Amino acid sequence: MWDPEKGVQTGSIEGRHDLQFGRKETEKVTAKLSSKGKAFTALCYSADGHALLAAGASRYVCIYHVKEQLLAKKFEISCNYSLDAMEEFLDRRKMTEFGSLALVDDGTGDVDGVALSLPGVRKGDLSSRHFKPEIRVTSLRFSPTGK
Repeated sequence: MWDPEKGVQTGSIEGRHDLQFGRKETEKVTAKLSSKGKAFTALCYSADGHALLAAGASRYVCIYHVKEQLLAKKFEISCNYSLDAMEEFLDRRKMTEFGSLALVDDGTGDVDGVALSLPGVRKGDLSSRHFKPEIRVTSLRFSPTGK
């Protein structure tokens, strides 16, 4: 927090542990290690300036008390496990001795790993998903009426 008149820092909130980032299927490190460089990406002060709303690439939205610099409440915004980075630990059934199954190459393509395709030819599993959406909060606001 900053004092706008004097331009000095009056306090800070270390909220990285409150955000609880999940582990993506394609990450090679644990969720605890991957969260070291991550932070809140969306912030909003209440109208009276007593509360701070914070969120990021996590399933949680946190409300902090500004004067006390403490977590007041944490809300879970989604429990949809089909999104990436929802779980802190990967499912052991999807693990091999070489790592996550999401990292294992399916063996299609030539030596360089580029699939050769002919015009008009379809092959493979057309229902396979190549992109798994990740949970993310891009914007948040307090109600102007306070209700």
